[in-house]
Amino acid sequence: MTWTRYFNILNFPCRCPLEKNHSNNSKKILYLRYLQFLFNYQPVRGYVHSGTKIEPDDHHKVINFDTMLKIRRDEARRSILVQVQSEQSCPDVHNYCLQFGQIKNLYFYSHQETSHFTLIEFPEASCVDKVLQECGHIDLSRVIPVRSPFLWFRSGMKNTSTNIRNNKSSVNCKKGKTKPRNNELIEWLMQAETISDQMLILYKSTCLDDLAIRLRFLTARQVEASITGLFPVNKCLLFGSSVNGFGILGCDLDLFINFDDSGQESYKKRLVFHTKSSLLNNRTQVQKHLEALADHFQLFHPGCTSVKRIFQAKVPIMKYRQELTGIDCDLSISSMTAIYMSELLYTFGNIDWRIRPLMFTIKKWAAEVKLTNPNPGRYITNFSISLLVIFYLQQIKILPSLDELIKKSGVDDKRLSDDGVNCTFLRDVTSFQRHPRDKDLSLEDLLQGFFEYYASFDFNMKAIALGCGGPLPKQDYAPLYIINPLERHLNVSKNVSAEETERLKIELRNAMWELELSSKSEENNREGVWGLMRLFQGNNYSKREKDLFSLTRKTVLLNSEMSAINKNEKLNSSIESQTNTTTLKGRRR
Repeated sequence: MTWTRYFNILNFPCRCPLEKNHSNNSKKILYLRYLQFLFNYQPVRGYVHSGTKIEPDDHHKVINFDTMLKIRRDEARRSILVQVQSEQSCPDVHNYCLQFGQIKNLYFYSHQETSHFTLIEFPEASCVDKVLQECGHIDLSRVIPVRSPFLWFRSGMKNTSTNIRNNKSSVNCKKGKTKPRNNELIEWLMQAETISDQMLILYKSTCLDDLAIRLRFLTARQVEASITGLFPVNKCLLFGSSVNGFGILGCDLDLFINFDDSGQESYKKRLVFHTKSSLLNNRTQVQKHLEALADHFQLFHPGCTSVKRIFQAKVPIMKYRQELTGIDCDLSISSMTAIYMSELLYTFGNIDWRIRPLMFTIKKWAAEVKLTNPNPGRYITNFSISLLVIFYLQQIKILPSLDELIKKSGVDDKRLSDDGVNCTFLRDVTSFQRHPRDKDLSLEDLLQGFFEYYASFDFNMKAIALGCGGPLPKQDYAPLYIINPLERHLNVSKNVSAEETERLKIELRNAMWELELSSKSEENNREGVWGLMRLFQGNNYSKREKDLFSLTRKTVLLNSEMSAINKNEKLNSSIESQTNTTTLKGRRR
């Protein structure tokens, strides 16, 4: 194990080669110190530690979704992205940018090993305007002269200008997390004391950190700024895992463009803008808009590559990669409902600090056993997995039903999407009264309970309903039925095939057995594979049951084929019999 990288992942103040110079006992002490540092570095709801025990800080202020979006969007307006030669360039670019204003935050990151960048945040958006006024192009005859906050830092002259401050003080250059490799993550988990600790380590080492979130909002800011001329009050909003609190490092960025966020129809205003007429077919209109945006991105946006038009999907989208931030993006312009769905998941995640570590663990498990797939198809999605986790927590009274949040909502909570979907529910959950028993359950208890609950759940007859917080009879014969919380006539898991639903049941039972065996052997044997590693890697039952499932499926298919053959033979014999009878009657006549 590379202990140096382990302790350096979040700028932990330890640079010595631990694997050579430290005993196992000192490594353990440093590991515990690392845990304390890890949970203090980037709190989601806030953590306090006493000794080596890590506990939630229930007094940490929860930020609601709208406030969080406003804070992050303002950060993006005050930020620029500068490509540099290496980390050694940070003091130079820092000192140069001081002429435009004080620097509030400075981040350094790399991707593709050869590309290095700094993200610089100023205290005011006007500082960014000053920076852009002083920027230039390398050769106007060879480039498209686009102006954006995506820049690169040219090597300086020996005689620097006198108006640039000579600040020799140390530069506080922050670094973000890098996504750990699978083998590294497993070795880190092996050092934990309990399965609950493993779940916390998995969560904190793979969740989006401050820099990753800033880069995502800056990517959205580039889209927003590029169309401001025609749409001055447009908003490019993030939704999905990037903002609902369940995003992992490297996940895709889902974007939604609202061309006019003023919220005013302006019926009473006498001066009216001249505009182009929109098409009666809304889907065709969306496709045409996305087509124009795709050309716009491909031709003019710095860093935008691999632009793909996916217009025949249920929700037409444009996919592209922003190379400068290292993010794969999906852009849509269809509905605000997806934004409110992200807000709902974010709100649920704020009610209890254990929800996000549990969610990360179950999503990781689903990915490891190949239940989820990055490509769309017949597989269960991460969104459906998220709803399964929330529904389970509703059953044990840790989370309320959506109907309960709707009843407690106030006037400020009323929301109606552009396509008429009622998205009203309680936004401020700081005063929400939680059930007394919720503090008695550890993360390990919740994980075990999740698998036990769904291992015995009747997926054949019942639907998952977050609205009422309990199972309901299925409305149709879909193999897996998870009711959309906001649009309750829709099944979000309609794509999941019968085969994948059966495999989900098998993997749920496997996980339940593996955790039970791991808990029994946990105190006796810590040298081998245990806890989450057993859940992700052990899977002793998995191969046997998968083989059994495959054999059963082949038998079912064979039986159905034989049944079809028998039916055809009976039908043919019946036809022959009728023909012979008709012929015989004809002869008699």
